[in-house]
Amino acid sequence: MQISVVMRNLTPVHSSDPVKSTIDLDGKIDKGKGFPLVRMRTLKVPVDVVDGAPSTAYLPILPSNTMRNALRRSILDTVFGSLRGRASLSIGAYAATCTGSSSGNPEGVPATFDETLAVRGHVFFGLFGGGPRLIKSRMGVDNLYPIHRDAARFLGDGHEERMRADKILDVVWKRRVDPIEKCTGEQLEEMITNPRESITGWAINAQARKAKGKSEEGDETANTRGLNAFNAQEVVIPGIDWAWKILLKNPTDAQVGLVLKGIQDIEHNVVQIGGGNAYGMGEMKIVEIRVDGVRYDPSSDQGMKWGDALGEALDQLSAKDFEDFVQPAKADA
Repeated sequence: MQISVVMRNLTPVHSSDPVKSTIDLDGKIDKGKGFPLVRMRTLKVPVDVVDGAPSTAYLPILPSNTMRNALRRSILDTVFGSLRGRASLSIGAYAATCTGSSSGNPEGVPATFDETLAVRGHVFFGLFGGGPRLIKSRMGVDNLYPIHRDAARFLGDGHEERMRADKILDVVWKRRVDPIEKCTGEQLEEMITNPRESITGWAINAQARKAKGKSEEGDETANTRGLNAFNAQEVVIPGIDWAWKILLKNPTDAQVGLVLKGIQDIEHNVVQIGGGNAYGMGEMKIVEIRVDGVRYDPSSDQGMKWGDALGEALDQLSAKDFEDFVQPAKADA
């Protein structure tokens, strides 16, 4: 089963690339000295032939592990909500539910047939798998791709009206503020021990650092990593439509219902995707959901069937499900 999603970012989106870059005040990237720039994650993709030769482009993406984690967090809100008030979990079971493992160290003991069957039929663990025996997941999650001309070769049909061809990356500037310089006198007097002596010492040291930076660098980008300095973040601008694909292998009706609810709740619960959440980045709106090419309607017969199966499965959840999942097999040997 394939679930196809179109979502739109209402705020800028960012996923950090590990590359080290700088940017100057004219917007030139990696052209000598400048301020720190955190680049957007990109993927090299083939594009249409240019001047008779194959060409490639760097497409901004949100990687599959980021998207799988966002979906997991959204689904967990439903799962834990169904348990709240009637069951509690050990710390190991809670950790395994949130991350797939309570320790990060698999046992090296293969799961039995009965255990595999039980876990794969579970409304939550069957989707994500994991645990001490590394039971295989039923769910595969793709990268999140912007619906852009550079992605046309692999996004498939049906996105023509949403397809963009313009530049969708921009740079957001931020400033690290010296907390002492920006505090009011009243705040300083009330909150700092020996305020006058402490603030005077802070100011003298700050001036010394500034003077040293000017003498060593002598330009506008001196001391770019200190207090009151700028840094920048590369983002995808708001209002872009994105395509996302989720593959489910022989899922139960309850598992389908849980995934669909998790997708919808990415918007409803404001599960922000990617980085920069403290600045409000990554807020999404779900535009469309299709299941095997058919637009999903929760009020349809099929939609209600998935919803009813999910409701029954959630009612049957117990703490024992979660404790059994994390129980080490070696302890039984």
